[in-house]
Amino acid sequence: MPTQLGESTLGKLYLKQLGTYGLCWWVRAIDDHVNFTVEPVRLEKNINLPGGQNSGNHSRNFLHNTGFDLLDLRDYQLGDSLRSIDWKATARRGKQVIRRFEREHRLEIVVLIDCGISSRIHCQGLDRLHHYINISSKFTEFAAMQGDKVACIAYAQQALGRAPMSGGIGAVKKVRHLLSRLSATNETANPLNAALEVKQLLKHRGLVIFLTEIEQPEAASQLIQAGQLLGTKHQVLIATLEDPETSKALANKAQQWLDPYRQFAALEYQRGKEMTRMQLRRNGVAIAVGSAKHLDQQVMAYYQKKRDIIGSA
Repeated sequence: MPTQLGESTLGKLYLKQLGTYGLCWWVRAIDDHVNFTVEPVRLEKNINLPGGQNSGNHSRNFLHNTGFDLLDLRDYQLGDSLRSIDWKATARRGKQVIRRFEREHRLEIVVLIDCGISSRIHCQGLDRLHHYINISSKFTEFAAMQGDKVACIAYAQQALGRAPMSGGIGAVKKVRHLLSRLSATNETANPLNAALEVKQLLKHRGLVIFLTEIEQPEAASQLIQAGQLLGTKHQVLIATLEDPETSKALANKAQQWLDPYRQFAALEYQRGKEMTRMQLRRNGVAIAVGSAKHLDQQVMAYYQKKRDIIGSA
């Protein structure tokens, strides 16, 4: 499994080679200079969301609603949906032409990625930051397919990088370019500073998604303040990964004299996180908690559920 973004090489490989007479094995080193590039994961073509319907069917039906107006016709480009092709215009021009629709209430979305020291924690095969990157990559592509605008901000103490608010395939490219350059820092993240940037960026009611770790109430005070600041106007979702090691520590039977103390510490840790969740929910902030395999689906399902309500407000 690739664990770092960017260009890399396999380097020197060691293998065993059977001797000429088949009597013994010899160690042989091979220098492999083949370069490859690791990029954020892409959205699957047919993704089924929990509690929702297939995204392709949703998009097709949604385009026929009165909430969309025909904007113009333009030449087909790689990545455009085949359902948007205007076959009559295609026949007249002799090349593929698509219809572009403009949504009356286009939703604006900001994805905030925690690049602080807690994002270095290893979780289910990757560190947390790279799980956040994969979720952001899938979600922004999915939202752009629905016709909404997307921006992305990576932050620690201050903003580390931005993909400006835009829509369509251009938004996907800008976000993926930002994601491919991210790395975890040694700073403690400050979500309040990121929230202040969002407040300046979003002029109308929008959707704000934090990809971060929920900590104890004392450590999460800035996250709670950020939720209070944005929750009065915007719809805020905090998406966080489950900690399987903590659940495993609580489920295991004590075998060593230190195990009961470890279980007590894990129990207090979970209790503190639950208190943080309660404070965030009281301020109108939604919480999504899931495994690395399913958290992206939860985020997209929440977006699908809320997009029309937020966009028409």
